[in-house]
Amino acid sequence: MRDAKHVQTRTAARCRLGSAGALAIGMVIASAHCGGGSESKPTTDGGPGPLVIPAPCYGPSEPKGYPECVVDRVGIFVSPTGDDANPGTKAKPVRSIAAALQRVESATSRIYFCEGVYEGSITHPRALSYFGGLDCGTWAYIGKRATIRSAPGSIALHIANAKDVAVADLDFEAPSASGKGASSIAGFIANSTVSLTRTSFTAGAGRDGESGPAEGGTFNPAVAPNGKGAQFRRFPQPIYQANDLCPESIGGGGASEGRGQAGSPVMPTPHPDTSTDGAGGADYGVDRCNPAAHTGSNGSGGAPGQPATRYGVLDANGWHADPGGAGGKGGVAQGGGGAGGSNLGTAVGFWWGASGGAGGCGGVGGSGGLSGGSSLALIAFGAHVTIRDSRFSADTAGIGGTGGGGQMGQTGGAGGIGSDEHACPGGRGGAGGSGGGGAGGAGGLSVGILFTSSALTIDGRPARTAASYDGITIAAVGVSGGMGGPGGAPVPGVTDELTRGTPGTPGKSGVISALFELP
Repeated sequence: MRDAKHVQTRTAARCRLGSAGALAIGMVIASAHCGGGSESKPTTDGGPGPLVIPAPCYGPSEPKGYPECVVDRVGIFVSPTGDDANPGTKAKPVRSIAAALQRVESATSRIYFCEGVYEGSITHPRALSYFGGLDCGTWAYIGKRATIRSAPGSIALHIANAKDVAVADLDFEAPSASGKGASSIAGFIANSTVSLTRTSFTAGAGRDGESGPAEGGTFNPAVAPNGKGAQFRRFPQPIYQANDLCPESIGGGGASEGRGQAGSPVMPTPHPDTSTDGAGGADYGVDRCNPAAHTGSNGSGGAPGQPATRYGVLDANGWHADPGGAGGKGGVAQGGGGAGGSNLGTAVGFWWGASGGAGGCGGVGGSGGLSGGSSLALIAFGAHVTIRDSRFSADTAGIGGTGGGGQMGQTGGAGGIGSDEHACPGGRGGAGGSGGGGAGGAGGLSVGILFTSSALTIDGRPARTAASYDGITIAAVGVSGGMGGPGGAPVPGVTDELTRGTPGTPGKSGVISALFELP
């Protein structure tokens, strides 16, 4: 009992000193952890009898100032020479992070790492604390940090929905990203209260963004339907030719006795000059056709894709970059004019003029390029993070992907004809406009600490967005976004000029900043 009382008295004194010191440097320490004397939670730490564990050992108190907290009942012990079959005690530590997390019990509040490198990630839903700086033989504090190194695509430290978490004397490293447009993130704290003391977070390089799929090539079928042929029939109904892929384009109906008609309805809007585009041929008298019915006007080219107006979204699930916008669809072309009729010169009947060909459909716009991957040492979302004597390092970010090229517009159908010299041919349908090029993706972010809806304190000062900050190093970023994709090219062999889509807009440049706050 004397030994227990001695431990209790000494701990209470340290609790008072520790709380005052913590307040002086801006660390968050819940007052409930101090002033409570001791917690009557007996355990054995290699000794013959019960040991009263001081109350601060269930809070953020570090091994550096509280060696009596480095005991079996308080934490799980991890060593490079440990064995995952062990119980995780000081005498028999485990080897891996995964094994330590598996052995965490309701009474355990922390995990201790002795000097060395540990492959894996710390991800746990409970409010645990993590401490390094310990000697592997004696478990005494020596100040040499342990390193947590995650696998590609993983985050070395991920804390979510936890309060009063302390992390000290640990280095966290994330390797360079391995996939197209992938990011490297060393630490992520979401909706939590965390103190980081004598830590470092190092992110690898982000990868270049993937290009948007090109929508090149032609329609299938590449040519719109041809007009329907002329007929020998007295007073028939008009015959039109529609395009099933874009029904708004219809070839004009053939007519007799000068009743040729323009494509109906007419594309594009507003209505083109009917004296030259899509006009039907007039009756040209006995046994002769009017000059050929007019060709429908071409569709307009697709609008260019626009770059994303923001870099992305940061939420409780992580960082999500926005891609470039897709290009606009090309305009539908106008159908060709229907032909006029030819009088046979008798009272028997008339050759009904052939219908015009259907206008071509517009090409699909190219897809936007994806953003380049980011290099982010630490992300904070909805978090209160107190940082002391720590370092953050971000590497190069990826360049945005190129926008995809727009699809070629569909060629207009030929006007209808007849098998007799008296049959008058219809006009050709116009060519559809090519799709616009997709916008390029934005360059990735090279940022020491990316945060939103969070309160950061660094060495006693409230953190603000800044291009540079003591203790945060930034490498070069992909300084330009991906270039926009080209518009669609003219269809080979078409005599009518095809309206090209507009090239996509380049993506915006990435960000280089020590601290960067998203709205």
